[in-house]
Amino acid sequence: MKNELLVYAIEREYQNAVHWENFWVGTPTIDGVWGEPEIMEWAVEGVPEPDSLIDLTARYQEEFMAEVRLNEVMQRKNNLLSEVDAIATNPLRWGALTEEEKQALADYRQALLDVPQQEGFPDDIDWPQKPETIAAN
Repeated sequence: MKNELLVYAIEREYQNAVHWENFWVGTPTIDGVWGEPEIMEWAVEGVPEPDSLIDLTARYQEEFMAEVRLNEVMQRKNNLLSEVDAIATNPLRWGALTEEEKQALADYRQALLDVPQQEGFPDDIDWPQKPETIAAN
């Protein structure tokens, strides 16, 4: 179990629980060996500390992993958009492109923006092909 999964599960299970505000999770070490994540401090008002962290995290593991996957895919999409925007927002670089290259970049950028609307998103994505303008850099 990872700290992030435990924090996620606690915040989903207990509406008023906010990591670093009224509880915190850490991973202790014993003789330099990392242990399992645990609740280091619990001050969620009116709520007893959870008994079984394994059961708690098991209830939310699939949802957590889906959110991690979604975040990874969105980060990749945003990184690819940044490559396009670095060209499109730079007047010197943009001005040096042909109309065909500009259109290819515009089409590619729109295809990236449309990625979340694809059937099967976020697990099955048909990533658009980078135009030569970006691939060459």
